[in-house]
Amino acid sequence: MSKPGLSAVKAAAAKSPKAPAPSNRVDAAAAAKEGTSQFTLKMRTSLHKELARMALDRGMTMRGFIMKALKSKGLSVTDEDLKDRRKR
Repeated sequence: MSKPGLSAVKAAAAKSPKAPAPSNRVDAAAAAKEGTSQFTLKMRTSLHKELARMALDRGMTMRGFIMKALKSKGLSVTDEDLKDRRKR
């Protein structure tokens, strides 16, 4: 069985119910109660080093750097999400 072409995928997406537009306002209490999840992102070693260097230059973790980038793109990242979670 062959994979659907890009046009078929776009057509199916157009027919599916639209998700509500994301809101930049997040209830901090609800966000604090929400669980977390984890995912793995594979990237070239050179890109990983570049990301690590950019985060370090800004005094941030790579996680914090990425979360800030997601917030800049309109995702509902809270101040709590941006906290440094490293044990000191």
